[in-house]
Amino acid sequence: AVLQVVLGQLSEFARGGGQFAVHTGDSVCAGSSFELSRSEHGAMSIRCPDAARVAALAAVARQHGLAVHVDGARLMNAAVALGVSASELVASVDTTTLCLSKGLGAPVGSLLAGPSDFIYEARRARKAFGGGMRQAGVLAAAGRLAVQRGPAWLVDDHRRARLLAEGLAELPWATVDVGATDSNIVMCHVRRELAAGVLEHLKAHGVLAAMAGPERVRFVLHRDVDDEMVQRCLDACRGVPQPSTESIQ
Repeated sequence: AVLQVVLGQLSEFARGGGQFAVHTGDSVCAGSSFELSRSEHGAMSIRCPDAARVAALAAVARQHGLAVHVDGARLMNAAVALGVSASELVASVDTTTLCLSKGLGAPVGSLLAGPSDFIYEARRARKAFGGGMRQAGVLAAAGRLAVQRGPAWLVDDHRRARLLAEGLAELPWATVDVGATDSNIVMCHVRRELAAGVLEHLKAHGVLAAMAGPERVRFVLHRDVDDEMVQRCLDACRGVPQPSTESIQ
């Protein structure tokens, strides 16, 4: 199997016809067999593609005889942010997943959706690789609760993420595209030489963030972060030490 990663916006991929990313196969490389998309680009971006953009990507895949899978790690976040149902977002694809622990609040678990024959093969493969679990009802109950109640919690996560983005945008060391903060992820651009110091300062003040590239700091909101914690995070960010003018020169 060969995995090819294509970075960029889905609309750009669709407008280009996808030809540059599709392999017909030769004596060295395997041919393309399916296309993978994400419901929300959490690692590299923070935008949620809508149903029309996903459908456009799926149409390109169909032109090349490819199946389409959506990695729904934050599918429900995208649905809530766009004000549509999760099923509407993935109506044009063949298979999808839904993570129950990211945002929705379950301790563990993901769901896989697709045609019945595909699900049958997935279950068989899971057992073949030792993926079965005994007495998993407690985890299933947590997952069911996450699906039933989790979407309502996401609304507050997204609101708090926007508050955090607006506060960060006021700081001299941070650059934030507030309008692009669609859901619960906030991307903050910082100068490369400041990034490590920012993370160290935040950790010392009880705030955990992560690097998403040499010049980007990533904040993720979830159901255990309340309004007061967002303000504490902003207070810590306001206290990030700034290099002197002499050190910059």
